[in-house]
Amino acid sequence: MRSVVFRSVNWHALSCGVPPDIENSDPDNYCGYFENEHGEQWVFFYDSESNLAQIWSGDCGWETPFEVRNGEVDDLILNEPERLWLAACWMAVTPSLQPIN
Repeated sequence: MRSVVFRSVNWHALSCGVPPDIENSDPDNYCGYFENEHGEQWVFFYDSESNLAQIWSGDCGWETPFEVRNGEVDDLILNEPERLWLAACWMAVTPSLQPIN
């Protein structure tokens, strides 16, 4: 039986909607979590079967996923820490596409 590695509480108001209920039970998938200095929470999920990466944000409304394409998200303005987190998640799911220095 597998045990839980990470669990987070939703700190956003009820008006932000219901956060995604993501269980990463497939080792080929990837899940990332970020909370910035203002308590804004973000979740990244990559599904290896569909090759789809998405992020969710409480501040943007939990019920609206945003598709990640080439490590970027249209229609979102991310601050520097959020961009760095997204880049790290993207690099984790696309290691063969990253330049080797």
